[in-house]
Amino acid sequence: MREVFRATRALPFEEWEDYWVSEKINDRGVLVDEPLCHAAKRIVEATQVRLDREMAEVTDKEVTACSNRNRSTASPVARPLRLATKGAERWPCHGN
Repeated sequence: MREVFRATRALPFEEWEDYWVSEKINDRGVLVDEPLCHAAKRIVEATQVRLDREMAEVTDKEVTACSNRNRSTASPVARPLRLATKGAERWPCHGN
């Protein structure tokens, strides 16, 4: 550890103050609202299922998931997608 100390520049006092505050925060920890995090995760998962269903519908199942929007099952090379007539005026993955 001394080698690291010797190899680095001396910190101005203001930077030491920032470091000490950071250490105090690290020692104390951060409170997390776990029930809120779990609820948010459930919302994201439900929304992903709905958006994937919509993506499959508007692309005639050429793309089955929003995460696959740059891939096509018909071709190994990414190419522009043909949108089905129904819903072609919107992109479900962009929240329209």
